[in-house]
Amino acid sequence: MSGGEDGEAATARIILEEIKTLAGNGSITRRDVHQQVRYRTRFKDAKSLDTPLERLEQDGYIQLVTDRSSGGRLITLIYLNPSL
Repeated sequence: MSGGEDGEAATARIILEEIKTLAGNGSITRRDVHQQVRYRTRFKDAKSLDTPLERLEQDGYIQLVTDRSSGGRLITLIYLNPSL
């Protein structure tokens, strides 16, 4: 993701930078990421993270894991590729 990237790649890059910032705090959830970027126009709702997160996972930057350990509600954990 660099150079003349398309809008989707630019959005994914923004999300990746936020994930890197949050990664120092231990485990990261999808909700954590949305709380961090929701003030930006393109991320008004949590659904707006779907495409960039899927792209980052396909490109090998992150791993998304769905977990039900928090009282039955599904949460999505985000693991940053340790080589980054």
